[in-house]
Amino acid sequence: MRTITSTLLAAARSLHGQPSVTARISDKRLRWSLLHWDDGSSRWTAMVAEGTTIHRVRSDGSGNIQTAIVTDPATKAQWTTWTTRTAEGIANSDVGMALAGSTLRIVYVKSGYDVRTITSGDSGATWSTPETIVSGLGGAPYVATTNGAVFVLTGGQVRVYTKPAGSWVLQSTLTALTLTSPQGVAADYDSAGGKYRVVIAGDGKVHVATCDAATYAWDSPL
Repeated sequence: MRTITSTLLAAARSLHGQPSVTARISDKRLRWSLLHWDDGSSRWTAMVAEGTTIHRVRSDGSGNIQTAIVTDPATKAQWTTWTTRTAEGIANSDVGMALAGSTLRIVYVKSGYDVRTITSGDSGATWSTPETIVSGLGGAPYVATTNGAVFVLTGGQVRVYTKPAGSWVLQSTLTALTLTSPQGVAADYDSAGGKYRVVIAGDGKVHVATCDAATYAWDSPL
């Protein structure tokens, strides 16, 4: 049983007491606030965190593949201080970025509709020579990358490419879903399940599919 002070006890027993209730209401919901706006928001961008650092990538209006390094999110200029890494991209085309171990990977679309990639092993300070993943797609694809794998949405279907040895290999295609009007693709690696979780947008819908990281077999998309 919980005890109360003698003052409270006397007040509770008093015939002249006036009961009262106090309610405190507060709104603790988190809300977004604008930090910075730039015309780069009209272009395809991707980003990934490496510890407390945020790496960004975009293809600008001239086809330059550019990166920005954000070490302090409150410093507005860092979000839009771009450095060109290669100038062979298609203007305002899709880009992908991911971190696997200590390796940053950028995936982008080169003129001629080739999907290309560059990597960095020193937190984005320097980047490798571009290499081709797949070429001559016939139209600008959407791209994503995670855990060393590259996902390409082209011809309305998603393909997954990896580099098990010296060259990039098409491992499988999600044939169970074909989009008439594709709008984008994103991917993440589920290390606990050994699966790639892939989100595909198009035809006014968002689909989710799973690809086995060992066999590259796809589950039925939702």
